Amino acid sequence: MSKQGDVISEYAAQPDTKPLSVGQSFLHDEGKTAAPYQERGITFVAALGDTDWFLVFHCSWREIAAAIAFEVGGDALIAFGTLLSVWCFLIYFKFYIFRPIIKRSQQVFESEQLSRTLIETAPLGLGLLALASGEPLLRSPAMLKMQEQLHTEGSSLPAELARCYRQQALPQGGPLHRELTFDAHNGQPVSLSVSMAPVRYHGENALVVAFIDISNQKQLEQQLMAAREAADRASAAKSSFLAAMSHEIRTPLNAILGNLELLAHSAHDGQRERLNTIRQASDSLLATISDVLDFSKIEAGELYLEHIEFDVLEVAAHALAIFAPVAQAKGLALVGELGDTVSQPMRGDPTSLRQVLNNLLSNALKFTEQGQVLLRIGVDEPTSLIKIEVEDTGIGMSLSQQERVFRAFRQADETINRRYGGTGLGLALCTRLAQAMGGELSVTSEPGQGSVFQLSLPLSQEVGAAERPQFQGERVCVLAAMPGAQAYLSRVLTAWGLEVSVYQHPAQIDDATLDTIGTLVLWGDRATWHPDDENRLVEEAAWVVECSSEGAEIPVATGRVLSTSLYGLKGLAFALRHTLQGERLPVHEQGDAALPGALRVLVAEDNPVNRRLFEEQLKLLGCTVSLVAEGKQALASLERERFDILLTDLSMPGMDGYTLARHVRVAWPAMPVVAVTANATQQEYDECEAAGIVRVLTKPLLLDELKEMLLTVCGLEMADTQPATQAGDQNNALLGGHSLPEDIWESFERLCLSSCQKIRRAQRIGDVAAILRELHLLRGALGVYHFSDAEKKLAEIESLLKSGASDAEERLEPFLQMLQQELFHRRLSIIPPPAF
Repeated sequence: MSKQGDVISEYAAQPDTKPLSVGQSFLHDEGKTAAPYQERGITFVAALGDTDWFLVFHCSWREIAAAIAFEVGGDALIAFGTLLSVWCFLIYFKFYIFRPIIKRSQQVFESEQLSRTLIETAPLGLGLLALASGEPLLRSPAMLKMQEQLHTEGSSLPAELARCYRQQALPQGGPLHRELTFDAHNGQPVSLSVSMAPVRYHGENALVVAFIDISNQKQLEQQLMAAREAADRASAAKSSFLAAMSHEIRTPLNAILGNLELLAHSAHDGQRERLNTIRQASDSLLATISDVLDFSKIEAGELYLEHIEFDVLEVAAHALAIFAPVAQAKGLALVGELGDTVSQPMRGDPTSLRQVLNNLLSNALKFTEQGQVLLRIGVDEPTSLIKIEVEDTGIGMSLSQQERVFRAFRQADETINRRYGGTGLGLALCTRLAQAMGGELSVTSEPGQGSVFQLSLPLSQEVGAAERPQFQGERVCVLAAMPGAQAYLSRVLTAWGLEVSVYQHPAQIDDATLDTIGTLVLWGDRATWHPDDENRLVEEAAWVVECSSEGAEIPVATGRVLSTSLYGLKGLAFALRHTLQGERLPVHEQGDAALPGALRVLVAEDNPVNRRLFEEQLKLLGCTVSLVAEGKQALASLERERFDILLTDLSMPGMDGYTLARHVRVAWPAMPVVAVTANATQQEYDECEAAGIVRVLTKPLLLDELKEMLLTVCGLEMADTQPATQAGDQNNALLGGHSLPEDIWESFERLCLSSCQKIRRAQRIGDVAAILRELHLLRGALGVYHFSDAEKKLAEIESLLKSGASDAEERLEPFLQMLQQELFHRRLSIIPPPAF
């Protein structure tokens, strides 16, 4: 375009007059007022060198936009992406870096504020100390207050605590717990329980310290220790009193009971009855004293329990036999239902079990005026427990009384002592003994309905199996007056494999029934029928087993009649095996008190009465006795003579039994030393064992216990045969030197006369088998009662009959007549002469 505005040449993508007008305007104003940016675009005007021509370039906004749209869009996208990334990065830093940092910083700040608050408000001594100097960085008011109370020799409490940690801490560091004692300004000691642990605080080593004042606790501990020492002194005094009382009480009782036992060996029947009365009273006194002493031992922790295997049924049977006279005197039935086995082994302490049973039976009989007392024993298989129950029909107890009855020296009712007597100690002792044996004692009762005491004891898995007799369906007839006894015997004998017929009265049993049974069992009290009815059965039955409260544990045979105890099933089993299976009866223990060998016994005992008693007892046992009063004399006797055993008391003046035993162990190691003491505590058992004493016996020492000890310790065995007795003493030897009671003689006479009648009846009808059966039974009875000559003659006649000799029956009648005359003369010899 020229300067005048003329278009020299133009090019437009699209026809447009706007650039020309813009250019012309620009030239007219000589470029002074024209703006390159116009409403519809942008115009560039430039002179072409020295000419008057101008180059005018106009571009619309649309063209500009179309030209730069791609680049601008890309740049915009890049810019947007960059801004978005920066924004996301800032958000990430805010939420994941800055915010946690700020939060942690805030937590640290709050934690420090909380720590400061806790330290400032804590009721115990709490502080943060500089480890090197002990300077308190933070501390509670309690620490500051404690520091003001203590006298620390120019230092401060924080510095002392830091010094203590530096001196006593482990090399690897870690918490330290100590009890430190400081002096207060008032001179009283102050005890602190201090806990310290190292930490880092503001870039330096620090120490966290916490302590509490345990001065009162320490003072209480000292008081408790003093109280414990006082209690130990009191317990020692109690034990000393127990030992002294045990010795002082048992020593005279030992003399009383021992001399009564010796007197019984030489007294006649009238004196023996009085001696038995005194003996029973002394035994009762001893039982009461033993209960008190045993309870004291339990309280003092001195109770010693054995852990041996024994037969619980045997213990129960003996307990029933002991109380049978008491029950008879009160008109009560004492019943034992001891399961269906003849033995029941268990592991424990038989002495303690016997003591518990005796107490329970004694109480049941004491508080029962009519009815019965029942001892029942069974085994609970799932729990392996022995269940022992003592059931009575006595006065019973209410619930409140049951709660008090097991307390020491307390009875169920305040009027019990006035009405029935007693100390109220027996059941408390039973409870303690049951617990010591691992068991439990409980009671179930109602007022006026009687009581049931149940004792549960562990059976133990290490014991033998219970013994149950086995039969092959033999028939047995049982005659028992009590319905309970009928049910019990029927259940037991059926379990043994027998066919049982049970009757309540002899009149119910006819002759046909007697002919079909093997044995007749008479059980218990027979006061409900006439003796003649019973005699008919006894005379007609092939075998009779008589079970009574007075019977022996091992059956005693009198012809066809076997007598045994109803307390326990062992005697009944022996009798039925004998009558039904032909087994021999066990041999009774001989009544001779003498030992099989003469022992030389040295006795060291300071009490002269006991020395005399030992002398009599040992002489009765056939021993040679030497007596000394103290240990030094015993050693001198041992140096002069040879002895087989030494019996010594433990509490002797001068050299006591322990010292004596130790000297004997050194000089005569093979000699057994046995201690006899009135106070056998667990401590004494241990001391005796340490001194080499092989056995400890307690006073009062009975003759049987002394004999058993000598046999065991000295290794002696009773001889199988005893020296023959004189003819006049043979019958007395049956009962250990006592004459036979009149009722036993009457039973023997009735048996012999009945057999004579049966023999004559069988002889008339020619029944040789019946004659031989009666001769066999009669010969057995004559042998038991020591009719030796008659037994030999009868054996000859029996042999002749078996061989078919023609003169056998001719010799039989003179023999029967001679036997009847002998019985008549024997009967006259035991009848006392009339008094004039």
